Amino acid sequence: MNDVPHSVLVHPDQSCLLFVDFVTPLKDDADIDRQSASRRAYLELLQVATKLSVPIFASARLGDMTAASDEALDGYLSRENRLSRSAINPWKDKRLRNWIFDLDRNRLVLAGGYSEGSLMQGALSALQDMYDVYVLFDLSDRRLVSEGSPMAQRMIQHGVVPLTTRQLLLEWAAAANGEDEVSSE
Repeated sequence: MNDVPHSVLVHPDQSCLLFVDFVTPLKDDADIDRQSASRRAYLELLQVATKLSVPIFASARLGDMTAASDEALDGYLSRENRLSRSAINPWKDKRLRNWIFDLDRNRLVLAGGYSEGSLMQGALSALQDMYDVYVLFDLSDRRLVSEGSPMAQRMIQHGVVPLTTRQLLLEWAAAANGEDEVSSE
């Protein structure tokens, strides 16, 4: 798809980031410490993605994007990259899919809510279109990270790579610095 050599790292020049049905991370999470950690990870992800020129998109069901205002997101994501859709599966939105196709980047990083619906359907559909798909489990709804989650098992079984935000940021940093493999710490 592009001239960046394939490596074991998630390279920022090959990546695009899609928030699905999601703006403020885990705002319904009763665990304040988890919510605070997620918020910090979310803000750092937006900052680093912008610094590394990783395209950022957000997609929500019709009507949800008007309420999807978040100071952090407002500073990093243009209104044109916030797409309302009618289908549960964000990958069914031709405008979103075509924008991502036109970027010529083969690594799609997803985060968001509704793991058994929009997140999983979008991930599996992107896999069918030959994308490498990564899901940020720490920035997705709690059901995805619960022990024995059938949604997580299904996505992983079909090729989705689970990551945390911290893992992704470390890989982007290493790849941007020309390292070709992940170092152990």
